Amino acid sequence: MINELIFNKICLIMKIIRIYKNFNSYGHFSITCIKLIAIVFMLITNEHVDAQAWSVKDNSILYQGRPGFLVGANYLPSKHWLTILRNWDEKVVENDMQAMQSIGIRCIRFFPLWSLVQTKPDKLDSAVLSNLDKLIEIAGRYGIQIQITPLTGFISGGIYFPKWVKGNIFKDDKLIKAEEFYIETMARKYGNNSVVQSFDLGNESNVMIEFNNFEVTPADVANWMGRLSSAFRKGAPGALFTVSPGTGLDQYFTNETLAKNSDFMVVHPYIYWQGTLNLDPWIGQRTLYGLNYLIEWTAMMGKPVVVQEIGASEEWLPEWDISSFLKINFLNSWAEGASGFLWWSSHDIDQNFRIPNDIFFPDRSAPSYKEGRFHSLEYSMGLFDTRNNLKPYAHEFKHCAEVVERLGHGWTDILPVCYVLVPENHDDFSETMLHLITPFTLAKQAHFDVKLLYENISVPSDAAAVVISGFKLSSAGKRNIDQYLTRGGTVYQSKIQDFALDQIRVGPVQQVIENPQFIVKKRAGGMTLESKITVKAKLTIQPLIDYPEEQSLLHEPLVFTRASVGKGTYYFFSGNLEEGLRGSYNPWNTDNSNLIYSALRPAKTIDISSKYVELFHKHNGDSEILVLINHSNTKQDTEVFSARKIVLKDWITGSQIGSGFRIPVSVGPLNVLILDLKQL
Repeated sequence: MINELIFNKICLIMKIIRIYKNFNSYGHFSITCIKLIAIVFMLITNEHVDAQAWSVKDNSILYQGRPGFLVGANYLPSKHWLTILRNWDEKVVENDMQAMQSIGIRCIRFFPLWSLVQTKPDKLDSAVLSNLDKLIEIAGRYGIQIQITPLTGFISGGIYFPKWVKGNIFKDDKLIKAEEFYIETMARKYGNNSVVQSFDLGNESNVMIEFNNFEVTPADVANWMGRLSSAFRKGAPGALFTVSPGTGLDQYFTNETLAKNSDFMVVHPYIYWQGTLNLDPWIGQRTLYGLNYLIEWTAMMGKPVVVQEIGASEEWLPEWDISSFLKINFLNSWAEGASGFLWWSSHDIDQNFRIPNDIFFPDRSAPSYKEGRFHSLEYSMGLFDTRNNLKPYAHEFKHCAEVVERLGHGWTDILPVCYVLVPENHDDFSETMLHLITPFTLAKQAHFDVKLLYENISVPSDAAAVVISGFKLSSAGKRNIDQYLTRGGTVYQSKIQDFALDQIRVGPVQQVIENPQFIVKKRAGGMTLESKITVKAKLTIQPLIDYPEEQSLLHEPLVFTRASVGKGTYYFFSGNLEEGLRGSYNPWNTDNSNLIYSALRPAKTIDISSKYVELFHKHNGDSEILVLINHSNTKQDTEVFSARKIVLKDWITGSQIGSGFRIPVSVGPLNVLILDLKQL
C-alpha cells in the first residue's frame, strides 16, 4: 500500500516523463524514462521503509531497528487552539513548528477533534483533513514526528462528540461501527505516512465514561477497544498503535486490556489528579516518585512505556519550580527506562480564545465551558507563550533534550532489584497506588532498582528482595513467595504474617504508638542491636511474644525480626508501617523508616548515603554512570561509597569529583547530577 504523499510524487514524476517525451527522441527518452522509473522505485521503497521505520521490541520503541527515546510535547497551536484544522493558518503552524524544533522537540502528539473530523457516521470532513495533511507536511519539514489521536472526544475538560452521536459509544453497535469506519479511514490515510510515528486511539478515552455517565462493564470496554484496534490494524497493518487512559488506570482500562490492544503503553502522571498530593507536597517524596511508579506499573506488561503527558500549571507552581519539576521528571523518565517524554503542553492558550459552541456538549463539559472557556489552570501550561516566546522551563526542556540525546541508549541498570508486590485485588487503581506508593518510595530511598510485580506471577530471577506491604497473600501469591524464599530469596512483610509462623509469634493485644522509636534485631541487614528506627506515624503494633534471647537485653517493643525460610530470609515488621506513613503527611524529615528497607539490600559495590537522592547505577559496554536525582528542595550533601576504589567525574563537564572508597558529592535542590564512574 502506498500513501497519498507517494502517489502525488509518482504523478509528478510521470508528468515530467510526459513533458520530457515531447522534447526528445524515442531513444533518448527510453534511457531517461528508465532512469526516472528507477527514481520512482527508490522513492516508493524509501518512503515505505520510512513509514514502517517505527517498531517495538521487548521494552523498547525502535526507529529503523535501533532503540529510540521520543522527546516531545502535546501540540496546542499558539492560536486558534485545536480549531486550527477548521480555521487554518499556515503561518501559525509554521512558526510553532520552528519554535518547537529549536528546543529539541522531535515528536508531537496532536488531537484532531472528533466533532471537527467525522461530520456523519460515514463521512469525514475533507477540508479538515486537508488541513491536517498540511500540518503533518510542515511538521515533517522540521524533522518532527506526530502521534495522531483521532478519537479525541474528550480533552481539557470538554466532551467533543459529533452532534449525531446519540447513545453510548462503548456499547451501541451502530456507534461502534461508525467509530470503526473513522479509525480505519484515518489509519488507511495516515498509517504509512513517514511523518506519523504512531496512533493513539483517543485522548484519555476512559474519561469519556465518567463525563457522559455511561453505564459499561469491563467486558464492554474490552470489546470496544478490541474492535477499534482491529479497525486500525485493518487500515494500517504494521503501524504503531496505543490507547491512552487518563491520569490513572481503572477497572475498565486495565493494564491487561490496554496491553492487549496497544503496541506500547502510555502514562499521564499528573500528581494533581492522581492523589499523591494528599500524601506529600508538590516537591515531595511520593509526589515526585509518582512518575516512576506509573512507568513501572505499565512496564509489568513487558512493553515499552512512554510518558505521554505530564505538566504543571502556573496556578500550581511558580515558573522556577516548574523548571525543576520538568527536569526531574524528564531525566527520571529516561533513567527509569521509559521510551519517551512528552510535556503538556507545547503552547499556552490564548486568553481571548473562545470554544465554539457547535463542537462540544456543554451539559457534559466543565462548568467554565458555558462561557466558552477552559478551567483557568489550562491556559498557562505551555513551553511557549502564544507569541512563541520561550518560557523559563522551555530552556530547561532544551537542556534535558540535549542531555538525553547525548546519553543515548543501551544502558543497563546495575542496582539490586526490589519488587513491590501488587495484591490480587487491585481493580481500584487509585486506591492501590496510594497504598503502594509508600513502600515504593521507601525502597527508592534505600537505593534499590524498584519494580512492581503482580502476586500471581513467579518472582523473577533478578529479584534481590520482595516487599509485601500490609496485605495477606492469595494462594497463588503465597506459593510464589514460598518458592522464592525456598530457593534463597529475601522477603519483607508488614502487619500480616504469612511465613515463619513457628519462629515469629505476635501477641493477641494490639497497642497504638505515636511517633515511636524501635530497637531492631541484631544484624538485620546493615543494622545492629543498638540501631533505632524513628517512625513519624501512628502505628498499631502486635507485640512479639517470643523472640531470640539476644533481643531480650533491651526493654523496648521489638517489632522488626528476621527468620530463615528454606534457603531464604524473611523479615517481618509487626505493625502497619506503610499504612501508618500513608496517614502521616510528608513525614520524611523526621522519619528514617527507609533503614528498614535498607536491611533488605544486599551488599553491592556502590551506594550513597542520602535517602532524598534517587540513585541509578548503569553501564553501557565498558562505561558506567551514576545518576543522582535530588527529590528535595534542599541541597543534599551525600557520600558515594564503594567496595572498590573508584574515580568520579562530572559526566557533563568532565571535571573530576574525587577518588577513593568514600567520595563526598553535593547535589543541589531539585537537581540532577550525572557522574562518570571508573573502577580502579
